[in-house]
Formats: sequence, structure tokens, C-alpha cells
Amino acid sequence: MALLAVAVGAAVGVPALASPAAAAPAATTTATGTVTLVHGLPGVVADVTVDGKEVIKSFAPERITDPLSLPAGVHQFAVRPAGAAPTSAPAVSGSFAIAAGSRLSVAVGLDAAGQPMAHVYDDAASGLAAGAAGVIVRNVADVADARASLDGAPLGGAAGAGSVVNSSQRATVATTGSHTVTVTDTAGTTTLVKAQTVPVRPSTASVLYLIGRPGSYTWLADQVATATPDRVNTGTSGLVADHSTPPAVLPALLGVAVVAAAGLVGWRRRRVWLARRGQPGTT
Repeated sequence: MALLAVAVGAAVGVPALASPAAAAPAATTTATGTVTLVHGLPGVVADVTVDGKEVIKSFAPERITDPLSLPAGVHQFAVRPAGAAPTSAPAVSGSFAIAAGSRLSVAVGLDAAGQPMAHVYDDAASGLAAGAAGVIVRNVADVADARASLDGAPLGGAAGAGSVVNSSQRATVATTGSHTVTVTDTAGTTTLVKAQTVPVRPSTASVLYLIGRPGSYTWLADQVATATPDRVNTGTSGLVADHSTPPAVLPALLGVAVVAAAGLVGWRRRRVWLARRGQPGTT
């Protein structure tokens, strides 16, 4: 009879006992975006904090992290020499705004006067259409302006003459296959860094960061998908040397969804072309 009473009561609107599953509040989904950290500050092994919490220890120059997932909002970051006190003045600091689904790259490099500076790029607003293949050159080096070309033609078209001023980027659509990128001074008479052959893959942008100082400019390379996923595992295609042991990261950082396993954020060792030596190398 008791069972019958419960059934009838439920049918006529008398509240029935909720099951544990029904009583549990719905899970809240936090909007997130990703940020990739690019280390182009010459000679500085760094500790990196985001919102006051250390995320990378002993981050070596000429390295790029895997994308870090962060909650939407404005985040503060600071870069200090490895081992420096958290209260010491940072070499570089700043902020970036994460929106739901956004994909940013924060490149720590130099300004046109040779001073440390953070350059923030929106990978989804690179100038390439979604799903397009192409090449992007970003200037985070100690040079006010440079001229980039792809296969002998101004990168991005004749209108801009391939100009890539400090902290800016220039992009162009390219067919899949191998292409040659060169960078000169604004007069086009002095090559700043040795010409490089880069692979272009479908729905992927080959991103070249010009880093360094006069007399020692070099490249730091990444590949960014113009359609999902955000980054491309490029293996040993010539842009990427290999994967190495990642530095430790605080696993509870801001609710970050860390990319690599076991509470570590991965970083990918990139092939850096040592133009001053006239031959490719790895670091």
C-alpha cells in the first residue's frame, strides 16, 4: 500500500523523493581559451608566473610551450630570471585577456630598442581564413622593421612590401609543400637571418618568430592549425626537432586544464636556425 500511495501521490502532483542523481546540482562548465608561451628573450632562463602562481620553472630561451588552457578573463603574467624571488622586479610582465575559445600566443622577446617586451598574438586573427594553409612571420626581435618575402615575393603581397614592424605579424596564403622565407632590412640590401625552407601543410600555418639582436638574429618556429586542433604535432618535418622532458608546473594552477599528463605542462623543443653559423641546428 505504501508503494501505491507514493505512485498515486506522484501522479497527482505530490512531490516524490528525488534520486541522488536528480538532487545533485548540474555541473558548471567554465569557459576557457588557450595560451601558448614563446620564449624569445636571449640569454634568460626564466621562471614564469600567471596570476601570481608559478607555472614554469627554468624555462630556457628558444622554447615554446604546449597550449595551456585557462579560464576566460584577464590574466597577469610575469617572467623573472630563474631562481629570483617572487617579489623581485620581473624582466617582463603584462596581461592578456582570454575569451571563450580564444587561442593566444604570448611571445617574450625584445622591442625595437632592445628592451624585454611581451608580444601578444591572437592566433585566430592571424590574417589567414579558417582552414587555409600559409606562412606567418612575427617580429619579436631587436629590429624596428624588416622585410619578409616568400619565394622571392613580398610576404602578404606587394602593397605592404613585406613589412613586419616590431611586435607585428604578416601572413600570406601558401600552397602546401616547401617554401623559402627570407628577411632583410627595410632597404632590402642586408639579409638579417639566413633564408629558410619551411613546410606548409593543409589547414596549417607555419609561424616563424624573428628573435634576437643585431648580428645574432635567428628563427623560432611553430605550427598552428587554422582549423581544430589548435596546434599540430609536426614530428620531424624540419620545423620541429623533437619533444623533451617538460618543466614542472603547479597542478592546481587556477583550475588550468594542463595539456601534458601527470600534472606537467609540456614544452616542445623547437628547431632554431642559427643563421650566424650559416647552418641549421637544434637547442
